[in-house]
Amino acid sequence: MPIWRSAALEAVLETSLDESGLTEAVIKRLVEVGARETDQLDFKLRPHLSESGTVATQADRSWGAEQEFAKDVCAFANHLGGLILVGIRDENDIATRAEPTVADPGAVTQRLRQALLNYSSPSPQFYSIAIESADGGYYLALIVPPSPAAPHAVQGATGNTRRPLQYPVRDGTDTRWLLEHEVAERYRARFAGRSARQALRVETLEAGLGALQRAEDEIWLYLAIVPESPAPQRLDQHAVETITNWWREYGFASPLSRIFNLHGTPTAAPERVTISGSAARVGGEDTDPRDAYLELYVDGRVFAATPITTRSSREDRACIGELTLADDTILLADIAVSWANYQAGSWGSAEVVIGLAKQGLVTEPFDTPLTIQSASNEGLHRIRGTRAIPRPIQARSAVDLDQGQDQVGRLRAARNAHTVLLHHFGLSESGQLDADGAIIAWGWGRQAQDVERWATDRGLPLRPRYSQSL
Repeated sequence: MPIWRSAALEAVLETSLDESGLTEAVIKRLVEVGARETDQLDFKLRPHLSESGTVATQADRSWGAEQEFAKDVCAFANHLGGLILVGIRDENDIATRAEPTVADPGAVTQRLRQALLNYSSPSPQFYSIAIESADGGYYLALIVPPSPAAPHAVQGATGNTRRPLQYPVRDGTDTRWLLEHEVAERYRARFAGRSARQALRVETLEAGLGALQRAEDEIWLYLAIVPESPAPQRLDQHAVETITNWWREYGFASPLSRIFNLHGTPTAAPERVTISGSAARVGGEDTDPRDAYLELYVDGRVFAATPITTRSSREDRACIGELTLADDTILLADIAVSWANYQAGSWGSAEVVIGLAKQGLVTEPFDTPLTIQSASNEGLHRIRGTRAIPRPIQARSAVDLDQGQDQVGRLRAARNAHTVLLHHFGLSESGQLDADGAIIAWGWGRQAQDVERWATDRGLPLRPRYSQSL
C-alpha cells in the first residue's frame, strides 16, 4: 500500500512508494537507464549522517550535516514532495552507480529524525524504508510528502543573526531559499489549504447526500472521509477500471458476518465512481441508491451509506439497533479507510464525517424521532437513559491513515466514528469497540460467541466475554 502517491515519481520508478515497491531491482534499474534527478527525486551515495554518531559530511564549520539534511527534507516538503534515494552515485544529476552504503538503517533513521527535530521548524514528516541488498548492506529510501504545514524553516548558520531561520524549496535539481514575500505567500497558502480541505468535505457530503435523496429507504447511516492530502489523480477510463477492480477484490466481512453488498454497475461521475447496492428496479435508474450506496473518488475520498432502520427492524422504522449501528459503522469505516489508504496513501490524517439523514436531507425532521435500542429475548427495547433524535445528526472524527493500513487501525477509526455518533443519543462511548481497536465481546449480546470467533480467526485484539467481572 503506497505511503504517498506521486504520479511523477511512480512514472520514473515504475512502482509504488512503499516497502513492496521500492526494491534493489528498482535501484539498479535507475542506474541502468541513467535516470536523472528531478524536482522530486534526489540521489545520495551516502546518508547525511552515519549510524556511528559521527558526522558523515560537513560543508563548513558553520553549516553542519544535520542542517543539510533538514534543508533537503524541508525543500521537498515546501514544494511537491519528493524521494531521497541513498546508495546511488550521480554525476551531473544522472545515476551512475548503485552501492548499498548503509549498515544500520534503523540507527541512521533515528539520527536523521533527531536532526530534523533539532534544525527545522515546524518539523516536516518523512518516511524511511530500508532496502536490503543481496550483496549485504542497505539502500535507504526517504519519502517526503508535500506538507500542509508548509513553509518549513531550517535553522540558519551559526552567527547569522539576520536570517536565523531560512526557508528552502526545491528548484529543479537544486535548492534555493525563499524570499520574504514568498514566505508570506506560503503562510497564506497554509491557511488557504485548510479552506480547500473544508470545501472538499462539503463537496463530498453534498454529492453523496444528494444521491440519497433518490433513495427509496428513508433513514440512512452515511460516512464520508476526506484525506489530508488527496491524490493528484484525474478520472479517466484507466482510473474507472482501477476503482472497479479494487472494489471487486475488496471482500471485508463485518463482525456480524455481513458485507457491503453492491451489485449495481460501477458508473463514472465527476471525480468519482458510484455503485449502488442492487440492480435497478423497473422504472428506476441504475445509479439510484438501493440497499447500499458507495462513491469512490479518484483522489481517495469516499462517501458510503446504508439504510440503517430497515436493517434494524422492518416493523419499527424509527428504531436503530445498537448492534446494527456498531456493525454498519465498522462496514462503512473499513471500506472508506481502505480506499483512502489505497488511493491517497498512508501519509497524514483524514477527516471522517458520520451521520444519520432522511433520504439525504440534513434539515428535514424525522416523521418519528429515532431511538437506539438493544436486543433482548422479547425483541428490541430502547436503551435506558438515551434520548430520541428528532432530526438528522452529523459528527466528525479523524483517522491517522498510517494506522489505518491494518484491520486494528480501521477498527479504531470505526470506534471513534461510532462513539461521536452515540453522543447524540446520550451514550458516552461504544460498547462494542474499545479505544485501541479491540473487540468487546460482551457488548455484542447474544452474538458474542460468533463475534469472538470472528476476532480470533483474524488475530484481532479481543476483550473476552465476562472479563468485566474478573
